[in-house]
Amino acid sequence: MLSALGFLGTYASHDIYYFYVFWSMGSIGEGILYGIAANMAMKWFRDRMGFATGIVSMGFGLGSAIANPPFISMAPNYRIVTLVIGLIEVMVLPVLLWFSEYPIKLAGQPPGQVILTGRFWLIYMSFVGAVVPLAVVSSELSVVGKELPQWELVTLISVLPPLLSGGMRPIFGFIADRLGILRTTLLLNALLTIGAVLLWAGQVAASTVLIGFAGGSMITLYFNVAGEVFGTRFSTVNSGILYTGKALGGILGSLAFALIYTISATWAMLFNTSLTLIGVLALLPVLLMTRSTIKVKAK
Repeated sequence: MLSALGFLGTYASHDIYYFYVFWSMGSIGEGILYGIAANMAMKWFRDRMGFATGIVSMGFGLGSAIANPPFISMAPNYRIVTLVIGLIEVMVLPVLLWFSEYPIKLAGQPPGQVILTGRFWLIYMSFVGAVVPLAVVSSELSVVGKELPQWELVTLISVLPPLLSGGMRPIFGFIADRLGILRTTLLLNALLTIGAVLLWAGQVAASTVLIGFAGGSMITLYFNVAGEVFGTRFSTVNSGILYTGKALGGILGSLAFALIYTISATWAMLFNTSLTLIGVLALLPVLLMTRSTIKVKAK
């Protein structure tokens, strides 16, 4: 209802301030729905949660892919778009969620315990660092890639990242279920670091492809990391707290990067690469600690 009211309120807004209020309200609702849907997949399919959350997360991107070309691009104004989406949501989502439920007999640590552990803050630090290159590519590519031809820049900004990001999520989820959630997340963070280095080297196209390839799947897998390490009983709230790191990483990769870039492009690229590397280094001890815990339990 919060998401639907956000769209309907945006449709009815008579000035920009009401628009901001309702758009923020709808965004909060969308974020909560995303967390609920992804964690519902984790809870019901604990033995293959990487693949399950990957499919759900891909659906989040498919919604925009389905709506954008035939509907939004042909709509005469934004009000028609927000009215139609708001009406569809208010009719469909409550019915779907009415029939939704979490499985019983789940094990896991509550958030009050989780946030007091060193592992959680290492995961949080890793997530923030891994989000930064994705935010740089999403928000600053028109500046960083200003030397590229216009058609190539438009393709890199609007087509490749969402296509790669959405399409690879179930694939990397499938890999994670076999290779291990933490190992696969660490691998994706390493790819993001290589992408950041390529961006620094001026290889904008290659960097965008690699970051788009790894970035979207990385975000989804961090939900799984929280569920793997702390259990799935309280995974929705635990991963919700973790997901605030996306906002922090977004600020660092957009506002902070842009401010540093106005001073020195080299320093901005160093900033981006360093934070991405933190995404790798902060996750390494979590992997080692988790393996040690499994060995102790086995004994």
